[in-house]
Amino acid sequence: PHLAPRVEEAYVAFCRAAEDGDALVRRGNASEGIDVYAQRGDWGRALEVAKAQGPAMLLKYATLHGAVLMQEGRFQQAAGLFAQHGADVSKPQHVALYRKLAGALLAQQTASAAQADARADLKELRGMLVRVVGALRSAGESPSVVADFERLVWTSTLAAARAMAASRGLKASAAKLGVETLRHLADLPADKAFYDAGMACKGAGRLSMAFALLNRYLDIAEAIEEGDAHGGLDNSDFEGTEIPAEFALPAQGFLPEAEREKVRDFVLELSMNDAVDQALPHDELAAIFREGDAARGSLMQDALDLERSRRQPVMGGADGDMEDAIRTAMANI
Repeated sequence: PHLAPRVEEAYVAFCRAAEDGDALVRRGNASEGIDVYAQRGDWGRALEVAKAQGPAMLLKYATLHGAVLMQEGRFQQAAGLFAQHGADVSKPQHVALYRKLAGALLAQQTASAAQADARADLKELRGMLVRVVGALRSAGESPSVVADFERLVWTSTLAAARAMAASRGLKASAAKLGVETLRHLADLPADKAFYDAGMACKGAGRLSMAFALLNRYLDIAEAIEEGDAHGGLDNSDFEGTEIPAEFALPAQGFLPEAEREKVRDFVLELSMNDAVDQALPHDELAAIFREGDAARGSLMQDALDLERSRRQPVMGGADGDMEDAIRTAMANI
């Protein structure tokens, strides 16, 4: 009998070397068996066995799998995994992981109009973030941390609403939503946010707004290209607005040089158009932000409740109705 522990230890070591997770699980060494499945990349089996061991074990290995997916650049799959199995907020590094994943998905481009309309990536992201908010509240986390993730829920909802409005030809709605997202530069890559907003305003015929926003985009793109981490940007046009003056610059720009050149040409064309006011239209901007505040006040609780928001009837309002565009997005993501 005194040799039994040594025999068991040797057998476990043998099974690990042979990558025989099933044998370990059969002998009651579930954790060791799951580790073997994970090491050989059999995450389906790992999660299946972990689930049988209880919620804590499932959450542990879902978190590990999600981290691996992120390392592989499979951000949508990682968010979907967390949305399905929940969020582990017991460690600061896990909370940081969810924040990093949100940033990666919000920075992604869509390859087609159909993808923009579906925004499956943002659907998974919103599902994950709602789970994170719930876990943080249950853990008694500080209100500031909870508020950070509630803001990310709203930012992802706005991003989905803008993309869906644009793909459906709702130009006025897309322009308003693009401008509204500029208040969230802490969560979005600045060059992409200004480009998306500027191009949406161009599509809606808001040429003065398009000029100011695309000109800002070009300044940001130039700063990124020159490696100026602090930007050194002239913020005089945006003083007194709710668009942040300070924000982090991405390590690299998202738009190829050929596309940037098209933006330069368009901005130059507008600069020579006497009918286009080159000053940022502050009154117009403030009106959009007031509408955004009203929409958030009306819809934020629904944004944090997946089931309720997806059951809400979509009214099909007129193009330019920001609240309706956001409600439509929430019913679909």
